[in-house]
Amino acid sequence: MKTPKHDQTGEPTFVVELTEDQRKSVLYALEDKLLETKRYMSGVEVPDQPAEHHTCCDYHLQRYERDKEIYDAMRARKRATVSTIKLFTKDGDAS
Repeated sequence: MKTPKHDQTGEPTFVVELTEDQRKSVLYALEDKLLETKRYMSGVEVPDQPAEHHTCCDYHLQRYERDKEIYDAMRARKRATVSTIKLFTKDGDAS
């Protein structure tokens, strides 16, 4: 791996050279991570705002806030994984 450069947002970018077999291995691992994330998210979607039953007491509100934080983290991980998969596919397609 070469020394990172920075893009216009200041984020480091890396240039990695892979063989075709290595690229496929990375792609398969990313696709597994995407499927795992989708499986975790396959339960009930957590709404952006708490419903009335979430605000009946402190316990339910805290449980909603915890569930919302976890769900938002899973959505962010899914977006990041999909965008990374696009880097390793020839047609830039990821589900």
